[in-house]
Amino acid sequence: MKDTGFFATDDIVPNVAIGYTSRGGRTRSNVLQRGASGSAAGSAFATLRDLLALDESLRNGKLLDPKWTGWFYRSDNPVTGRVMNAENYAGGTGGVNAGVSGNGTWTVVATANIDPPAAEALSSAILRALAGGK
Repeated sequence: MKDTGFFATDDIVPNVAIGYTSRGGRTRSNVLQRGASGSAAGSAFATLRDLLALDESLRNGKLLDPKWTGWFYRSDNPVTGRVMNAENYAGGTGGVNAGVSGNGTWTVVATANIDPPAAEALSSAILRALAGGK
């Protein structure tokens, strides 16, 4: 993941769009809603290419062992026994949103510089269309 990171609010970074939020009743930049830089609570930035690389690494078992990869992608959690579904995963806040949707054959990654759920809805809709509406 070459273009992913936690960037300071006042940095000018290639491949990072300005986010726009409509929260609060009017559309405006989200720059004052973000922290000064990334933290454990979020504010990571990533490109489409990097999110696809992350998904491919997860699916190909390069990041997690088979037990935890299986847990992430729709099988029983080895610790709690709960069944999870991560065929679709997303993240976002005011003015920024990303969605990754996959079915084992197709993976669709979408990003948006507007409020959620724009990108996650788009990635899910494209995946459904590619899968024949199923």
